[in-house]
Amino acid sequence: VNRTILVDLDGDGEYDRVCETEPYNSSSIKDECSFMIFSDLWDAGNYHLDIFVNDTLWKTLNLTVVHDYHEELGPPSGYTFNNGTSGSGDIEDDAGGSLRGLVIFLLASAALVWMARRNGDE
Repeated sequence: VNRTILVDLDGDGEYDRVCETEPYNSSSIKDECSFMIFSDLWDAGNYHLDIFVNDTLWKTLNLTVVHDYHEELGPPSGYTFNNGTSGSGDIEDDAGGSLRGLVIFLLASAALVWMARRNGDE
């Protein structure tokens, strides 16, 4: 079974992209097809991908391309993180304080249990 996927990018009726695959084989990727969708080649809009099996149209897939133009240049002007405070380690201090409190609580509890057992033995 020969499969070919064709797509017309500019609407002139001629296929601009072609992808041919080999027969289905789960141990290989030669039975897969992919198209790189670059914004300079694919305008935003709807496309029809025609799938041919043994040179006969089998199915048509609808594909909608929506461009996501953005640049990662950092935060917008005027934006401040954490109300403009610098990283003074508040989170680490809180975690350290909680850990110290837990250790003190456990030691005090152990001491109380030890004293209760000691008084019970007398």
